[in-house]
Amino acid sequence: MNSYRLKRKLCSLLLILALLAGCGSEKNAHTDRSKEVFKVGVLAGLDRAWEHAVIEGLNEFLAIDKTPFECKYKKNIQLFIEDTYSTPEGASQATNHLIFNTKVDFLLGPNLSSAALPAANIAQRAGVPMLSILSSHHELTTNRPLIFQMISSNKIQARVLTKYIKDKLNFSSGAIVYGVTDIYSRSFAEEFRSEFLNNGVSIKDDLKYTDLARDTSDIIDGLTSLKIDFVFLPNKTEDVIFFANKLKEHQLDVQIIGTDYWQVLDAEEIPSLQGALIFDHWHHSLSTGAVLNFQFENYYQKQNGQDISAASAMAFDAMGMLVKTLCNLENPSKDAVVKELTKLEFAGISGKLEGFTQNRANRPMVLIKIEDSKTRVIDTISMK
Repeated sequence: MNSYRLKRKLCSLLLILALLAGCGSEKNAHTDRSKEVFKVGVLAGLDRAWEHAVIEGLNEFLAIDKTPFECKYKKNIQLFIEDTYSTPEGASQATNHLIFNTKVDFLLGPNLSSAALPAANIAQRAGVPMLSILSSHHELTTNRPLIFQMISSNKIQARVLTKYIKDKLNFSSGAIVYGVTDIYSRSFAEEFRSEFLNNGVSIKDDLKYTDLARDTSDIIDGLTSLKIDFVFLPNKTEDVIFFANKLKEHQLDVQIIGTDYWQVLDAEEIPSLQGALIFDHWHHSLSTGAVLNFQFENYYQKQNGQDISAASAMAFDAMGMLVKTLCNLENPSKDAVVKELTKLEFAGISGKLEGFTQNRANRPMVLIKIEDSKTRVIDTISMK
């Protein structure tokens, strides 16, 4: 054999070996990536007790012995928690730190809309997927394909729930009391006012406040002169309790209707809120995943001595959704995670998720009533 043919055969052999080595290294890379730490950044306002309940819910899912679904590709998930201080500036700083310093693969939270919006901008530009567990602002996912919402947006809630108030509760006139400096309260008031009017429900007055303690007397005076069926309170729990006490002091007998901004377990024993109705995403009496419920409720009753909050349950399921998404992926690239999450169906303790529409979760809500210092579900409402 001449030297030219020998060289060609040697070159061919080396090329084949190189290709085989390349294929082998690619397979090993896939295997190695599946064993790497998947970093999940958690954005929460740690000045609020319910945000700590969110973090407990996330950790509790990671602590269960066995997932209630098949996990083909198990991942090593680690949480990295950053405090947003419940402000837009704090959220921006925390998000930048998690993305550019910690180099997280995924973000959970923030849960206040005022913090979630700036975080979503940063995450989208940086190419990091984000799932907000409790923010309902309707612009959160708009033109942001990497950003997801665990709950229905305030626009969808307004469209469905105003119709429910008119057709099911048979109310035809009301008033909305809201805080102008609170982005959640203000955006909910705006969306619900528009939909109430579209559905033929008369909203008698625009009762807004900057400082509730200072402005309450004017609001009470305004309500006294009105003949209304209900007062709608899309406000944080401490404001709701303060205002309900004032209504009782002035003997104003009107149906109070609340939203998912209320911390129901904190409100149920307040005398002035007996009889109130609240639209929320879950209630601790509901059970849709028996095994998960047993483990989860047993943990909370032992650790905290109280019923589970909706915030904890939603966080528990949010982590379950992420874990199931990762279990289905050998190579959890950001694009693959987004694609898998978009089509995910998940039955958790807070109800059944039937995928996402425009990155907003398709899931029901419940109507809760406070009676005898307890709460009970009186209806389940489809948000489609």
